Amino acid sequence: MKNSTEITQETIANWKKEHGKVFELSTKGATAYIRKPDFNEVDYATSVSIKSPLSFPKEIINQCWLGGDEVIKNDVGHVMGLASSIDKIVQTVEVEVKEV
Repeated sequence: MKNSTEITQETIANWKKEHGKVFELSTKGATAYIRKPDFNEVDYATSVSIKSPLSFPKEIINQCWLGGDEVIKNDVGHVMGLASSIDKIVQTVEVEVKEV
């Protein structure tokens, strides 16, 4: 696996071609890249988060990891930081519901 200093714009472009959306996670001194999760990954992360709420962002990071500094997926502070921004990765679409 590549750390963040080894990841080039060409690498990111290739990831985008292969996976569609790619997200950069940045903190002080660490950067990582993950792809957009699919339905099964979100479903699994949701199911394990019932027992442990921090499992949701941790599972999303682990399942969708492309590369970067491992501290982002192994340090509780980084995982908790992502928890507050997870809605930017697992984006929902507003749905209008009306009775007909």
